Amino acid sequence: MSEEIKVVSPEAVIQFPTGTIKASTLNLMLKKISFELGYCDENNRFRWFSDKPNRLRARRIETIGEPVLQLHPRIADKVERLLNSFEKGEMDSWVLRFPNPAGEPNKGYKKFIAVYDDEQHYLGSMDATVDIAIFEGKTGKRTPDTLPEFPTEKGKLDIREEKVAGPSEVVGTDVVIDFPTGAIKASTLDTILKLCPFEMGFCDAEDNFRWYTDNPKRVHHRRTSAIGESVLKLHPKVAHHVEKLLEDFHAGTKDEWEFWFPKRDGSQGQMYQKFMAVRDEETGEYLGCMDITVNIDQFFSEEELAAMNLGPKTGMGDHPAGHPEAGKK
Repeated sequence: MSEEIKVVSPEAVIQFPTGTIKASTLNLMLKKISFELGYCDENNRFRWFSDKPNRLRARRIETIGEPVLQLHPRIADKVERLLNSFEKGEMDSWVLRFPNPAGEPNKGYKKFIAVYDDEQHYLGSMDATVDIAIFEGKTGKRTPDTLPEFPTEKGKLDIREEKVAGPSEVVGTDVVIDFPTGAIKASTLDTILKLCPFEMGFCDAEDNFRWYTDNPKRVHHRRTSAIGESVLKLHPKVAHHVEKLLEDFHAGTKDEWEFWFPKRDGSQGQMYQKFMAVRDEETGEYLGCMDITVNIDQFFSEEELAAMNLGPKTGMGDHPAGHPEAGKK
């Protein structure tokens, strides 16, 4: 007889491989980002979606547990072929482009991704959807160094040297989190976040680094040994900028700062980064600061990138191998 899996509420603090975070805080973070997420399990049943306001693709809690094919009757045959190819390992992702809410063609971007655990057992499929028009115009460099609101001189800061321990009462990733928009195993959610076309991090209300997504080829390197460290200590060269950003969040004078800059490895292309204050939706209590970093290149063709003066990029925006439109422009 298989062991019963424990179900926890979003108030549980989850010990992920890359830090600890309360599930409800993570849920708030997923509501704040521009991307919306969804997941169906290995039996092709709809299980969970991020509760993002004004979704590009509407989702209803009443459909949780329903077969995915029944939720898309007009294209059920196409959905079935895609999911079968995921399960067989013939494809690992597929991109759909559609008009965004403003009616701009191909500005809606939805990526379907096969989800496997570390032992390559098929767990189902996820999707990430975004209006890529929000990234247009993010050319050149917009960083604290270019903005008058941020201090340019590096003054002496009082930076804490010692680590601060995290919550003592935590649960592992073998639990199922019962979110308002569906239940999902914490380990599966961790895997989904690794596959997303963005990376995230979080520091708590005391400005201690607590958690990050372990995406392959991260733009900003993170390490588990830094968990519990002061965020100012982790960024000594720009600590005065970080202090200004966090002061604004604590004081409530700002809720977000967004930046963009060319790739730092010398290759052509553009990165987008956004820092956001995370607050309790009912009380307004400051819970911490989150960041999301996105490689803008992946959403545009070479021609689109050239038009935005971001430089050429190879292979991004194409259909995966095996798709009937693969190789076509």
